Amino acid sequence: MELILLLFSAKYNFLLIVLFVTFILSIIFLGSVFSVLSRPSQLTHVEIVKGDTLYQNINKLNLNSYDQFVVKVFFSIFSSKQIYPGIYDASDMSLQQFFKAILSGELKKFKLQIIEGDNVFNIASKIQKLLPNNDCPDLGCLDNASFPFVEGTLFPDTYFLTSTDSVRDMLINSQLRLSKLLDGYWNVSESRLDSKYQALILASLIEKEAGTKAEMPVIASVFYNRIKIGMKLQSDPTIIYGLLPNFDGDIKKTDIIDKNNIFNTYAIKGLPPTPISMVSKLSLDAVFNPANTDFYYFVSKGNGEHYFSKTLDEHQAAVRKFQLQ
Repeated sequence: MELILLLFSAKYNFLLIVLFVTFILSIIFLGSVFSVLSRPSQLTHVEIVKGDTLYQNINKLNLNSYDQFVVKVFFSIFSSKQIYPGIYDASDMSLQQFFKAILSGELKKFKLQIIEGDNVFNIASKIQKLLPNNDCPDLGCLDNASFPFVEGTLFPDTYFLTSTDSVRDMLINSQLRLSKLLDGYWNVSESRLDSKYQALILASLIEKEAGTKAEMPVIASVFYNRIKIGMKLQSDPTIIYGLLPNFDGDIKKTDIIDKNNIFNTYAIKGLPPTPISMVSKLSLDAVFNPANTDFYYFVSKGNGEHYFSKTLDEHQAAVRKFQLQ
């Protein structure tokens, strides 16, 4: 009996020693793991393609052999867990945050700003530079959509996309938002124009001409007054738009008289064939709620505002004062 108790006691002590040693080694191991995981990732943008494994991404880290070993052992419990393909921004992450991101699919968000006054060339360039997977190159996916043209048909806003999101879907939804806004104005207003598309075109001219938001209804009145008497709209931004994307920053005399530029409102009567930029709600407000004025001319005062005139003589005097002094 005493022998049995002695053997049991020895075995019990041995188990205690094993458990104690295991506990100490576990503490050391976990300390190593958390020490490694708390370090900055030293990564920037990381792209995980479909089929990549967790271990493959551990191999991408700049770790020594021991640190890589302890991290792989620690993450062996996640070895069968899915990691999500896409692009991650790991520039301000610790290794722990990076692994959390790829295990939960927290992809990098790309911010795309569509600003009132932007044109299709600006936006196509932004998308091309920003997003690696573009399923709507040059905005071609919007052809034959809900508008007879592409320019001016997107709703200005800030959009966030990941590398797995569809640019096409985002742009079409943006277009639907603009269409709904335009329909709302058209359905409740008495427009002086023949179609809601003409209203969108005129809004784009106001968007590009107005120096301040407060001027928009006044500029709208100038264009309406000109349209009423059959006067050409003579808007410089229309010349510029017709020269894009190769405009060199200088409107020349030959540009003003160029009848081949179908957007040139110095050469054509009425509105240009399409909008010349994206429009804001304020410019649409101005189209449907113009000021009541007798103005036919305006010229920049050089401070972001315009001087408005009723007669050509008054306008020419303002040009001499503000432009030629």
